Amino acid sequence: MIHSQESPHRDWVHFFFVCRLWSGTPVNNEPHKHTEIRWWPVREPPPDTVDYCAQALGHLSAGVRFSRHRIRTTRPMVSAPAQNTPGPQRRSRPGPAQQEPG
Repeated sequence: MIHSQESPHRDWVHFFFVCRLWSGTPVNNEPHKHTEIRWWPVREPPPDTVDYCAQALGHLSAGVRFSRHRIRTTRPMVSAPAQNTPGPQRRSRPGPAQQEPG
């Protein structure tokens, strides 16, 4: 996932997914934006790949799950590649056998 800020009042959130199995033929439904659709090695995208897409491919290959693109902020972002890190931990409500002291 990439949080992108194209202007001070225009934010985007882009989601990228890994596809391990595909059937059918990809279709270019936006020919006014894209010259072609074809398969490329994930670590060797074409040189004219849109910058946030190239960033996403590089980060996916490195295990980074979230990044920012063109974010204007006064605070630095602390980020490190995820190395076999599980996602957020879900806390369940205490059941009868695990009531919190209170």
